[in-house]
Parts: sequence; structure tokens; C-alpha cells
Amino acid sequence: MDVIQAVNTDPVRFGGVLQTPGGGLVIFYVGPNAGRGAVERMIPPGLRVQWRHVARSNSDLMRMLREIVHRNLDGVQAVSIDVVKNQVHVHVTPPDLVLSVSIALAPDYGDAIFVTGGPPAVVH
Repeated sequence: MDVIQAVNTDPVRFGGVLQTPGGGLVIFYVGPNAGRGAVERMIPPGLRVQWRHVARSNSDLMRMLREIVHRNLDGVQAVSIDVVKNQVHVHVTPPDLVLSVSIALAPDYGDAIFVTGGPPAVVH
């Protein structure tokens, strides 16, 4: 869909886009939403779109994700972007490392990250 591509190719002005179960879209934008006009022109008639302001752009989230991966912290098993929460999700194993990883990352990333623990992530 052209509107999804338009959002995804402008990672500085947008935090991402999700398709709703009903077939609509939720578009996450940052700042004054300067990219909205270009995206709105691509929205097909009848498509329901919700606009949500977020603190961080997709560019910001990807930069943080790469930085966290390059730190090679003990226990970090997976790092991903949670578009809805507008945060970077850091998954650690074993779970007792959640606190130490959180403490290591908090000074640089604050509430832009959330750390969870559990068994290793399984991707199907």
C-alpha cells in the first residue's frame, strides 16, 4: 500500500505504521507532523486512519537499537522496536539479568527502552 510505504520511507518524521484488525491504519508521527500532507494524499478513499503523536522517530529507535546491540551486554538475547509503545524492547536471559541490563542502559536511554526477561526468544 502506497501510504504504508510513504510512512516507512520517512523514518525521521514518523515512528511507524500499523494495520488494524479492521483493515485501517494507525500512523505514528513525531514533531509537528510535517510529513502528514504527503502521506494524506496517498490515503485511498474510505481507508480509516488514526494519527498518534509519539516522542521518538523510527530513525531514533533504530539508532538506539543498533547502539544497544553493539554494546554486547551479557544476557541480551533480542532487541526489537515496539511501534505501539514507541520504545526499544530488550529481552534478556536469564531473567535475573533484567535489573543489571536496565541499570546499564537507563543513563543513556531512559524511558525509550524497556527490558524484559525470560527464556530465549523462539522465532518461528
